Amino acid sequence: MLNNEASREALKKAKRIVIKVGTSTITYANGKRKTVS
Repeated sequence: MLNNEASREALKKAKRIVIKVGTSTITYANGKRKTVS
């Protein structure tokens, strides 16, 4: 089992990855939409 500090660090890292992937995906999707329209 992870202690609170370890689980918090894991959450922070996961959030950073999600934010990076999410923003790049949104930017790509927006670019595609702009190109289409």
